[in-house]
Parts: sequence; structure tokens; C-alpha cells
Amino acid sequence: MIKPNSFEKNSRILGFIFIYVIFICKHSTRLLIERLRTLYQREILTDHFEMHIISLPEAIKEYDKNKDDKVLQWMMFLNDPGSVEVAEIMKKNKAIKEANKKLYEISQDEALRRQALNEEIARMDEEQRMYDATQKGLKQGKAEMIKQLASMKIEIKQIAKAANMTEEEVKKILNEKNNIL
Repeated sequence: MIKPNSFEKNSRILGFIFIYVIFICKHSTRLLIERLRTLYQREILTDHFEMHIISLPEAIKEYDKNKDDKVLQWMMFLNDPGSVEVAEIMKKNKAIKEANKKLYEISQDEALRRQALNEEIARMDEEQRMYDATQKGLKQGKAEMIKQLASMKIEIKQIAKAANMTEEEVKKILNEKNNIL
């Protein structure tokens, strides 16, 4: 059995997956963690790999109970490097102070900031394209359903109820030639 502090001797690679869940209840977080464990236990990627799953909100709650724990101090830093609490931590923990200094230096690099902004804009654009495509698909699917129900001689009132639309909206869709939305 390998002792926890002998990772360097055994050339272990330590991996962390941070699950930052703000609005998901603890039960859902646990299900996600169990799902990840199940997925990664089936495959042997390497005998020099360990995965630790940490939920930041839970680590932050734990920090309030044990403010001297260095790992929990890092979790606080990862959560919000600019917080008042992290400023207090940096007075005691030089490594976090150095990491914060490096983060500040990196954030002052105009090219890196521009690149990060461009990546964020590209990500948001892609999300918007996916949302728009989904909405268009839903509208087209609803229009097809309305046409099929009408071809079955179902009353417009019933079609409107099934489609959760007004009768006028259903009539408008039925009167459009190609139903292109």
C-alpha cells in the first residue's frame, strides 16, 4: 500500500476534478460523483494516476470549521482569489500569496486577456447558436405535429390544446405554405 505522502517517490500523477455546484442539491452532487467514480473505475488508464473529486461548496463549508487546513485554503483561493478571506489566508500561507501574485501578473498580459475574452465570446456565441437551433427545431416539430393532426381531421380547438397554443396561432401555421420558421 502506498502512503499518501509518498506520491513523489512513486511518480504518481495527482488529478483533481473540481465540481463547482452552486444550485444543485447535495444529493445531485453525490450522484455526479458516484457516476464519475463508476466511469473511471472500469478503465485502467495508468497505474500512476489517482483522481480526487472535490466539491468546492462543500470544501468552503469545511474551511469555516478548519481554517488552518492548507488544502482548504487552496480551495478558498480557487473559489475567489480576490476575497477578503483569501487576503487573510495569504498573510499566513506564502505559497498562496505567490500564486496570487502570479495570477495578477498573468492577468495584466494584454494578449492573454484578449485571448481569454475571445474564447469566452466564442463559447457564448456557440451556446447562442445551439439555443437558436434548438428553438427553431422545436417550432418546426410543433408545426409538423399541427399539420399531421390537421390531416387527421382533428378539430383546430383540440390541436391548439395539444400544442399549447391559441387557435389563431394554429390557423396561422396551417395557412403558411411551407411552414418555414
